[in-house]
Amino acid sequence: MFCVWYKQFKSIDIVPVLPKLTSQIPLLPVNQSNIKIPVDIALADPSLDTPQRIDMLLGAEIFFELMTTGQLRPTPHGPIFKNTTLGWIVSGSVSNNERKTETASVSLVSLCNLEKQIARFWQLEEVNNNNVLSLEEKLCKKYFYQNVRREVDGRYVVSLPFSDVSKLGKSYNTALRSFLSLERRLQSDTELKKKTYKFVLSADIAKMYRQIWVSVPNRDFQRILWRANPDQPIQIYRLKTVTYGVVISSYLATACLLKLSEEKCNEFPEACRVLRQDFYMDDLLTGADTIEDALKIRDQLVEILSKAGFELRRWNTNETTLLKNTTTSTSSTENITEHEKITKILGVYWNNKNDSYQYIL
Repeated sequence: MFCVWYKQFKSIDIVPVLPKLTSQIPLLPVNQSNIKIPVDIALADPSLDTPQRIDMLLGAEIFFELMTTGQLRPTPHGPIFKNTTLGWIVSGSVSNNERKTETASVSLVSLCNLEKQIARFWQLEEVNNNNVLSLEEKLCKKYFYQNVRREVDGRYVVSLPFSDVSKLGKSYNTALRSFLSLERRLQSDTELKKKTYKFVLSADIAKMYRQIWVSVPNRDFQRILWRANPDQPIQIYRLKTVTYGVVISSYLATACLLKLSEEKCNEFPEACRVLRQDFYMDDLLTGADTIEDALKIRDQLVEILSKAGFELRRWNTNETTLLKNTTTSTSSTENITEHEKITKILGVYWNNKNDSYQYIL
């Protein structure tokens, strides 16, 4: 707490105390004869011509309380004298006839650690992860947590959020027309038949949507029409899992990963951090600065995800040691061209042999 008390003016505030506020002001000594100070005023700072350190900065809420009537400008284009509760203050440009033209070299020496400065820079530039949700998104999230559950085998069961079920109506005839139109098209046209780590790991979740059950009452909203060929009768099926193409599906799948990270965060804090931050839908792109840490993350992710029915596959890395003893049978080689060892990660081509990003023109 700090108290400013001068004559009839008093202000009490909580202020931060810093080891250094700014450089000395003015930067150079000023010849008072160039200022032409009126003889009948009392300056708030009688030593205004001498470079001195700044003791305190006053905010706008105090600054305007200090202002009183009275303003002078003794010389045209010269500094302005303004009366305040603390005395007269001076602001403006002042010519210095004694100043000589010299070539000067100015260097800035920082006492801060370079690594801390860089870390601070990225903290300032970092996008805030605390996304502001709309009312509709908040209701959707609330509905998810109220209805999500896990089966005995560990798989998640979710419910489809609806704003108003009564507005859905009957869609069989519309679906039938779309089905027959697509069937005709298929018959007539046969053509329609990272990095910030030293050691990088990428993989994806096999058929992610198909590993998440939709609650039984909601399966009626996922009916489809199907027949193997036009000679067979059209049959109606109910899809039991989260379905690709449904607007809410991507949210439900991602929400299940976040829910899984919440449930296992005490047991596997680092792997759960990866679940929250290093997945884009079903694609994993993560890493570590040591092989040991990368192996730990890999094995923990495989263990956590497998218990929820998710299988990590198509492993890829810039260190072949990390591909050994993987708990999944599918390696990353099916994603990589045999000769150049290039894989596509989140839309970018990555050559894991020389650990570089590439573009195909």
